[in-house]
Amino acid sequence: MIIRRAFRPTTRTPERFVEDSSSAWHRRKAHGGDRNGSSADHSPRIGGISARGCVGYNLRARMDLVVLVSHAIRKHVSGAIMGQDSFLPVATNASSRSDLVERGFSRQPLRVDLDIARSLEQLSHAAWSVPKDKYYDGGDRYRSLNRVRAEIVEGGVNVWLSAESAPYVQLKKYNTTIGGQPREYAPLPPAIAGSIGVRKMIAHHLYYLPLSTVGTKYLVNVHLIRFTAAPGRPCDTSPPGLHKDGEKYIATHLVGRCGAQGGEVVITDNDKLEMDRFTMRESGECYVFDDDRVWHMLTPVAVLEGNQYAYRDTLAFDMLPEGWEPVK
Repeated sequence: MIIRRAFRPTTRTPERFVEDSSSAWHRRKAHGGDRNGSSADHSPRIGGISARGCVGYNLRARMDLVVLVSHAIRKHVSGAIMGQDSFLPVATNASSRSDLVERGFSRQPLRVDLDIARSLEQLSHAAWSVPKDKYYDGGDRYRSLNRVRAEIVEGGVNVWLSAESAPYVQLKKYNTTIGGQPREYAPLPPAIAGSIGVRKMIAHHLYYLPLSTVGTKYLVNVHLIRFTAAPGRPCDTSPPGLHKDGEKYIATHLVGRCGAQGGEVVITDNDKLEMDRFTMRESGECYVFDDDRVWHMLTPVAVLEGNQYAYRDTLAFDMLPEGWEPVK
């Protein structure tokens, strides 16, 4: 009787897959050869196929290797994003909610842990690869866009990365320079935009919003934005000066800042009476506001005297409750 063993897909990542196979080869070599006692082939063997002699083996063996490695890659990538439970427990933040209710904005500090710190570091590196914002001519600005979905539940928030890729559009009423124009921005890699640290940051803010009750659902636009400056070429917002964005809630975090002056945040009430003015300097430092309740602006980012280059990187979340529409 022939006993056939059921095929079970590997659960190892590609790196571990290669490492395990290579380690097995070294163990065989230490004992004087391969399973047949021969030491003629000195190449590590991957999944039973010689790394040096892959071309010489039959097509089926090579196809089996491709399937195994592809499966491992998919499992490795998806496990970093969707394999984790989308539920994130969140502690109540009464101070931030109270700030938003009373004055329309808050500067309560972000609660940083290891996951958030690691994501901020990943974002700071990713900012060097973000494509230039082709819709902005007033300076050198770079921008990415990802979408995240979320739902408020008892004790926390379910947060998951979305594959939505519709163009980003602001009403002309709010953005007088490029409003009404569909804008397309490349997304960050899922392993960064959907990392547990970024999702924790989103959950932290969503949970204390005044409109958040159990069952409330959100679409979150995730923007990584780099402002760069050179001598005689500062970088400004669009539109410049006091403005509204036409989103419901917006949270902005500093990711990095180097060689820059300016970049000062100004918040006013709807009568344009100044309420606060500050410059963020610490990675993770943030503020959040209700766009219906305040006006805001950022002073131009310029180089400090003597410098040839400067940048200011931020991570912004547009937090849009399901069914909400901006005033038109």
